[in-house]
Amino acid sequence: MTGVQTCALPISHIRRRDHWWKPLGFLLLTLYWFHPLVWIAYILLCRDIELACDEKGIRELDNGQRADYSQALLACSVSRKGISACPLAFGEAGVKERVKSVLNYRRPAFWLIAVAVAVCGAVALCFLTDPAGSREAMTWVRGLSADQVISADLVVFSQTPEKQFMRLSEEEIFAMVDLINQSKGRYLEEHENLNGGGIFFYLTLQDGSTHSVGNIGNTYLFIDGDYYQAKYNWLSTWEETFGEGNAPLPEGYFSGQVTSGQTTSGLVIPGDSGNNAVPSGSEGSAAGEPH
Repeated sequence: MTGVQTCALPISHIRRRDHWWKPLGFLLLTLYWFHPLVWIAYILLCRDIELACDEKGIRELDNGQRADYSQALLACSVSRKGISACPLAFGEAGVKERVKSVLNYRRPAFWLIAVAVAVCGAVALCFLTDPAGSREAMTWVRGLSADQVISADLVVFSQTPEKQFMRLSEEEIFAMVDLINQSKGRYLEEHENLNGGGIFFYLTLQDGSTHSVGNIGNTYLFIDGDYYQAKYNWLSTWEETFGEGNAPLPEGYFSGQVTSGQTTSGLVIPGDSGNNAVPSGSEGSAAGEPH
């Protein structure tokens, strides 16, 4: 065994910054020591650190040099008691598995690496992104400021007729904007029609566009025709400040005509016969604009 093989192990660890990553993993383990998956993740991290170090160290070695490297692993190995006493050390544990990996090492084919990268990209595209339309509506509502709002109406369904409507004051508009700026949720391509109450804000902005943001039965967040699965704990807080209006719903409030490019939602007013629906326009439209 030469000095090259003896030094290859710590040099590989240093070049890969393993002396940074392993303490970080151990810190997370100490914080979440009660979670079994964290223990599994830390054990796999330690194993992968050693295997990746071996692969980097033997990449340019021939068969004879790999045998010397395996001998160096055996010489540097320590007992599990030693690893337990110093868990942050690179104890060269799992020597049997690592020696087999070193002696049977084959450089991955280019096509295999390309396929792996393509699969990872496809998985990331599917699970780390949302439909563009949903992002647009959510981005708008989270970035809204009270200064952009000219007027806002509150409409509450499943409420006594005398308390279904309220024209929000300037102070109430600030409270409304603060509330809907907290919007979060998973965009839904499909949703169930709920028979229950709802709290809706109908906004007119400085640029002349109208928007609608609603809480449907403490289950769905509604933004300009898009439905989101939001958390119940947040949706239920709407009732604390905006659980009721102070006047009856004005006659003909939802009788605005729908023109080209404007849409209406299928939310039926709770307690209605089903012939009237609550219209709400997409961004920049006047669908459902009150009269």
